[in-house]
Amino acid sequence: MKVAHVRLVVAAVLFLGWIGWLVYLVIHSHDEVILSRPQFLVADLWVIAHIGAEEGRPAKAVTIREDVWSAKGKKLAEEVIEVVDLPEIDASMGWDGPGDYILALTFHTGKQREYYRITALPPSPGFVERGDKRIYRATGEARVQLNGLLSEWKKSL
Repeated sequence: MKVAHVRLVVAAVLFLGWIGWLVYLVIHSHDEVILSRPQFLVADLWVIAHIGAEEGRPAKAVTIREDVWSAKGKKLAEEVIEVVDLPEIDASMGWDGPGDYILALTFHTGKQREYYRITALPPSPGFVERGDKRIYRATGEARVQLNGLLSEWKKSL
């Protein structure tokens, strides 16, 4: 009887320790940004851009702060480009007010102009395709993730 009681106490302590660890993780990592690898792998261009606001929404015109990667070797640093679907982005998609963001972009050629769109998340097996789009605040941690994606991408080429 004594051995069973000790086992129960040990199991209860381990269980409560595990629940405590999960609560700690929730409290300390609930705002953590994780870049979508599939979104960046299908994009034509990865940039860090400054996005302004118009009427509380992201502005179409963005200033490229840094070229990270381009499928065609385009260099756009310090240029202003138009991202036509950017005003559709809201807080659930990463918009957190004006500032610098990491963008995965798809290049389009129109009748008289070139423009960009936010690259949609590609469909995954077993999930309904929704065409979700994401932008990411350019924090130090997000930049580390982006550099990791870039180094993995270069190794695979």
